[in-house]
Formats: sequence, C-alpha cells, structure tokens
Amino acid sequence: MKARHKLTLSISIAVTLALAIPFLLFPASGSPLTGNGVQTAVTGPSLSPDPFPAGNPAVWDVVLVKNGGERFLETVGGEKTLALSRPVSPGPGNQTSPDVSGDRVVWTDDRAGNKDIYLSASGKAARPIANAPGDEEYPSVSGVLVAYQKETDKGNTDIYLYQANTGRTARLTTDRARQERPCVGGGIVVWEDYRDGTPAIWMYRVTAGKSIKVSGGEGPATRPRTDGKRVVWQQEGRDGMYFVRVFDIASGKTTTALPEEEAYTGKSSPAVSGGLVCYLDEYDPGRYSVELFDLRDGQRVPDPESSITQESPDISGNIVVWQQRDGRYQRVRYYLVSSKVIGSVDSSGGDQERPSTDGKSVVWQDDRDGRFQVYRAAVRTT
Repeated sequence: MKARHKLTLSISIAVTLALAIPFLLFPASGSPLTGNGVQTAVTGPSLSPDPFPAGNPAVWDVVLVKNGGERFLETVGGEKTLALSRPVSPGPGNQTSPDVSGDRVVWTDDRAGNKDIYLSASGKAARPIANAPGDEEYPSVSGVLVAYQKETDKGNTDIYLYQANTGRTARLTTDRARQERPCVGGGIVVWEDYRDGTPAIWMYRVTAGKSIKVSGGEGPATRPRTDGKRVVWQQEGRDGMYFVRVFDIASGKTTTALPEEEAYTGKSSPAVSGGLVCYLDEYDPGRYSVELFDLRDGQRVPDPESSITQESPDISGNIVVWQQRDGRYQRVRYYLVSSKVIGSVDSSGGDQERPSTDGKSVVWQDDRDGRFQVYRAAVRTT
C-alpha cells in the first residue's frame, strides 16, 4: 500500500453543485404499503432553531462572514464553524445513526429498552415511526421516505420503508438471509444483501415496486449509498483491499470511481451527490483520509484536510462532512466544495460521530451530556 503526503487545500477545478432532493411519492396503485400500527407519538421538547442566533458572548465571538457565497459563524479561536448547534429532540436514552432531509431528522433511539426509529419534522415533538418488538436501526431519510432495517423473530434483518406523509410502512425484503444498512435517495432504496452468501448490493425502485441486484460478482459488496441517480458501494478486491464501484441507474452501467492504477489502494465508505463521490483512502496502514472524485471529468479533487485519520464521510450538494479525532474527542468536520472553506461543525466538549448532511444542515450523534443525543447545525447559502 503506498503512503503519500496529503495535498494542501487547493481546488484546481471549479465545482458547482445544486442540491435536488426529489420528493417522490408511492404510486396510487401497485404499492405494497399497509398500515403500520404506530403507537401514539411521544411528547417532549422540540426545537425549531434560528440557524444564526445572536450567540452566547461568553463562548462565542459571533462574526457573520461571507466567503464564496457561504455564510458561517466564526469562533474566538478563528476556526470557521457552521452555526451554533442545538439538540434536535432531547430524550432519556441514546440517539444514534442520525440522518436528515429538509425538515425531517431520523435516528435510532433506545429509550424504550430496545432500538426504535424516531422522526422529528417541522418543529414538532419527535415520535417513533418503528417501535415493534425487536431492534430497528440505521434509518435513512429522503423527502417523505424513511428506510431502515428491522430485526425479525428469526434473528435476521429485513429492510422496511416508511412514508411520512401517510404513515404507511412497506416491507421490502422477505428473504431469510440478512439485509442491512439501507440508504434511500430520490425514490431509490439500496442495501447490503446476504441471500447468496456473499454480500451484494440490491436496489428497490419505489415507482416500479420491485428489487434488482446491482453489484457484480467481483467480491463482497457492502456499505451502499445513493443520491437517486447513482449507487456507490465498497467492493472487496485483490489482496482483500476495497475499491469504490459506481452504478448509473439510468444507463445500468457499473464503473470504478478511480483509474485502474489507483483503484486498489484501499478506498472505502463512499457517498455520492451529483457528480461527486467522497470516500476514505487508506493512505497508510490503518490511517484514512477523506477524498473527493469527480465522476464528470474523471479527476480527483485535491484533498480537503491534512493527514489525520478520518471516518464516516458524507456528501450532499456543496458540503462534505466527516469525523476525526481532535485531541481527546471525535469532531465533526466540514468542507464547502465551492468556496474551499473547511472547519469544525461544533467546538463543544464530547464525542461527535456519524455525521450526515442534506446540503443545508448537518446532524450527528453527540455525547457531551454523557449519552448520545442527535444535534443539528444549519448551513445557509446566499
């Protein structure tokens, strides 16, 4: 595996991304959706924060700055911070694996003893949308659609899809093997599927109401993500190393996200938005950094950070987020593609993990108060 020095922050190509989140609805007929018997909503504190409040002078030197069309707040130390973050809906248990789409935030919540899926939307109190016996985990949201995995009575997991505006839930998989880690985007749901023994990537198109296998037989395929136009995943290749595969939904063609000579140097955990793919590059054994690749011109975008071990990248529109250790704590970092701005999402104490973004805000799990709660910070462009 080749080691390399990280590039300084400079972008040699101009990248302009427009965020588009299709709010595709289920068809009036031919849908497998049925009533889900969701319990009465749990009442509790809720938040509709002003994304740019006056701030707390004791902690923040709040300076509103324009840079390349982006607005952000700046801390006393001079590092640019997206906004003063707030908890989405404080609760008694741990809140983990959050995702965001517009005014909707979803997460896994263990306040009832097992793991359930909670939804917060439009400033209303958070409520469970999946709280049957057994664990429900790893929610993903796009518009009114929420995908998640549910533990069955056989000890396996299946993929379910919830429609927020109707309250109906569909079971997308019934195979006895495991189906895990769903992602939904633009009316497309993807997941890891173990029905053939080796994990593969399957895709469900909401408008068609059927599933297809999209990964080939090159090796185990895991951690799929989709923006509704493309599906990306990590594929295990030669010598047990991972590379990133890209499936174009319109054409049905699958490609590798990097030139052949660079494809097998440890690329994993991809995410996709428009023409950009972000992923982790194992530049030294056990050390990972976030990189960007432009599918439109086949060029690597110079790296947005120095050589620090990074995890859990995500991308949407103009923003890339990830977590990395900063001294004692894990911090959520961000990179604005068009203006080349980089910084921390929040500078409070505690670990910040598993960030997700819809291009307008960032959510993550945060244990500053002794248990993980979902926090959110807004991004505003002008």
